[in-house]
Order: sequence, then C-alpha cells, then structure tokens
Amino acid sequence: MVLGRAILTLGQQGRAFPWVIAVIVGMAVIGVIILVRAIQRWERSRNAEGMAAALDVDATDLEPIPDATKTLRARYADLPGLSKMRGTVKAAYRADLGGRRLTVFHHNLTTMAGNTPVVIDHTVYACDAPDWPTVKIARRGFFSRLAMKFGRASGLTLENDEFNRAFFVETDDEPFAVTLLSPEMQAFLLQRPDLRWRIRDRELVLIYRGSLKPQRVGASIARLRRFWSLVPPELDAWTARYGDAPAGATP
Repeated sequence: MVLGRAILTLGQQGRAFPWVIAVIVGMAVIGVIILVRAIQRWERSRNAEGMAAALDVDATDLEPIPDATKTLRARYADLPGLSKMRGTVKAAYRADLGGRRLTVFHHNLTTMAGNTPVVIDHTVYACDAPDWPTVKIARRGFFSRLAMKFGRASGLTLENDEFNRAFFVETDDEPFAVTLLSPEMQAFLLQRPDLRWRIRDRELVLIYRGSLKPQRVGASIARLRRFWSLVPPELDAWTARYGDAPAGATP
C-alpha cells in the first residue's frame, strides 16, 4: 500500500519513471504465478491423499506419473473418447491393487464448437490382466440402435435382448467374449451402461466421462473388483494355454 501510494504520488507529480511501473507490474505478475503454483501443489497433495485413502494404500505407495501426457499417450491414445490424447493429462497415478498394477489418469481436452470452447474430461482406470483377446464394450449410439430396429445390428449378439440394445460389443475372439459376458456379467454391466470397458494389451480398462475426483475412486475400484469376481472360471483354462495366472482371481 505504501509503495503504491508513493508511485501514485510520483505519477501525480509527473516524476514516475516507466521502469518503476514496469518493476511493480512484474513483481505483481511473479507473485500471482507463485500463488497459483502453490495452490496447484496443494491441490495435487490433497488429491493424492484422497486417492490413497480411496485405494486403501499408504500415500507413499501411490506413485504420481511424471510427464504423464507424454508418458501415457503412446499406450492409451487408441481409447475411445480421448481424441488420440490430443489434450492434457491433468493427474495420473499408479498403485498396486491386490497384486495387479493399476494406472489411473484424468484426460482433459478443450475443443471449439463454433466460437464456444467445450471442455471434455475423461477418467481412465487400467488394471493388469492376462493376455486375453481384445474385447470392446460400449453403449450403442443412436444410429446403431436404429440399425437394430431394421435387423441390421452390428457387433456381437448375445441372448439377452436388453444387453444387445444397450451395448455394442466388438472382439477378435467371439468364443472368449461369449464366455466372458455371462448373464451375471451382463447384469452387472447394465447397471451403468454409460461406462466403457475394454480388454486390450494385457489390461482391463474402465473409462467414464468426467474429471478424476478422489471421492469417486472407491466406487470405481469396487467396479473393477466386481468385474474380476464375475469372470467365469472357464476362462482359467483358456489363459492357462498361455501360461498366465488364473483369470478369475479377485484383486
């Protein structure tokens, strides 16, 4: 305040030098930058603590992923909704979930709809899995549902009409996918048809719209555990041919 009044007085007297004003403005900008970074560090620390509590692990066992956008892009750019990860990874962590490596990250993309910016957030949970075939499970879009009404359904068709109407399933091994999607698994997936699931590259991946919030992590982890508990035991024999651990083990 005193310095500001002095500058104002000098200006009124016509003796304020431009460089003095530049110094004051520069100091103010630096102060704002320092404050913003301090708030960001505090938020990251708070989120990490919340994540650790939700995952039921010690905070020291929760590993933040450095340079996450670059680190994760090569592996996850093919996931639906992430636009080849052209956006930014806002937060990313790795942890151990019952002997399986778990990767969790929040992807943020800002795009334009005309002159209006549109922010699109996705949160991804990727958990280690056996070397299974690729299976993609996602909600059917409007045109896909319309095609079904004319008997031109695409994707894997199961006996449950409700499931077929809700989900588009694509796989490179139909016998595997049919076994995986037991009636119990279908009923579980129908509880949240808005979520996307994928099995690919030795990972089970859960994708949902929205930013990563520690208070939601517990429910997502519970979904992953429930998925594993519903894996039919018949798939143990399938994976055994490839030397993997039993698929039905619950993390």
